[in-house]
Amino acid sequence: MANESNSVLIVGFNTRPLAYSLKKAGYIVYAVDFFGDLDFYPYVDDSIIVINELKKNYNSLKDKYSKHLAKFALTLHQRYRDVKYFLIGSGLDDAYDDREMLYDEMKKYNTQNIN
Repeated sequence: MANESNSVLIVGFNTRPLAYSLKKAGYIVYAVDFFGDLDFYPYVDDSIIVINELKKNYNSLKDKYSKHLAKFALTLHQRYRDVKYFLIGSGLDDAYDDREMLYDEMKKYNTQNIN
């Protein structure tokens, strides 16, 4: 297993700016992102892209994407249980129940919430 002491799992509607900054700061970056724009990929070590996974477009998901972001964050966290940090970006701002569920899950594995 890789050394996960400087790893971070980020989740949000557009995580590219966070992924860029964290990668430049030397972190191993795992991300759940809605669109997965091409300039996103050089800055992540692994990712789940919501529209790719669901094979749907923005219009069909725009009112419920926070649930999908949360679900895929759990999926990615299952792959990397030893990830050190967890950070929520845009897209889950008002999804309090989804955020709480994610925080509770991350605590079980000592993944530190840095929001």
